[in-house]
Amino acid sequence: MKFQRALLSTSISRLTPLLIAGLLSACVVKVHADPPRGTKDQQQSQASAEKLRDLHHKLETSERAMHHAQTDLELAKLGEWLARKDAEIAMHGAEVALVQATKKLERFAALEQAQEEEVARMALDRSAERLIGAQQDLQGILDIYEQEEEARSRDEIIRRHRMSVAFAERGKLLSASRLRVVLEHELPSKGFALEQARVRASQALEALQHKRGRFDLEQEQKMRRKHEAIAEAQYALEGARRKLRRAQRNSQEGESGGEHDHDSGAEHEGHSHEHPEAEQQEHEHAEHQEHESGENEDHSDQQHKRPPGLEQDKAGQAQTFSGEDK
Repeated sequence: MKFQRALLSTSISRLTPLLIAGLLSACVVKVHADPPRGTKDQQQSQASAEKLRDLHHKLETSERAMHHAQTDLELAKLGEWLARKDAEIAMHGAEVALVQATKKLERFAALEQAQEEEVARMALDRSAERLIGAQQDLQGILDIYEQEEEARSRDEIIRRHRMSVAFAERGKLLSASRLRVVLEHELPSKGFALEQARVRASQALEALQHKRGRFDLEQEQKMRRKHEAIAEAQYALEGARRKLRRAQRNSQEGESGGEHDHDSGAEHEGHSHEHPEAEQQEHEHAEHQEHESGENEDHSDQQHKRPPGLEQDKAGQAQTFSGEDK
């Protein structure tokens, strides 16, 4: 009897902590496995609110991108208009320069060249006529003073007329040289310069025309890219709006479903309050099953790993049994 009492007290003292631990673990598992319904609803509402905020942010980003794309398009159009105005002004200036250069060349070929040549020839003819007159005057003076051998002013007058003839001859030579310079150098050089000015004006106009064609192609490509950017921004904006509407609809459906679950939970709670005895029996049955599962788990744990206190209790029981036998 003493041995049985000692063994029973030892077993109870050993199993009591294990039972308490099993009950606590079962309670913790139950709490973690079945959190309150309000916590789940709060988590779902928080997740839905965060998702809506994220979608609102994406929508605002898409709207800003759309606004930037439209602004870039407007700026590109304004820049194109200014560039085209500058190109038109440059083209007009080049056209005017070409027209002026062409008119100068035509006027030179039609009027100025002949006029300058005629002026040079007239100067030569005048010089020749002056020479002839000077020579005739000299010959007349010689004829007059040939009969007067003792005239006092004879030599001086003859000398002056001879100097006039010499100057007339030099003037004629100079006019002839001037005519040759005008015909052989000045007029061809001036005509060549006017022709080169016309060519340069034509080349400048042609270069501006090519540049305008290149500008048209570049602007066409640039505008195409701007419109593509607007289309992409519009597509992204519409997608963000669709996602936001879908999320808002899902959130509203979730809130209505949560209210329905809350009402059903309230009905279930009312039903449980109406039948407290059945709920108490179910609760006791669940605790009994958890207790048995805790004992089984403790038993399996004891088979794999025994606490050191249990070995000491077994050694003490063996000593007691041997002492009673004695």
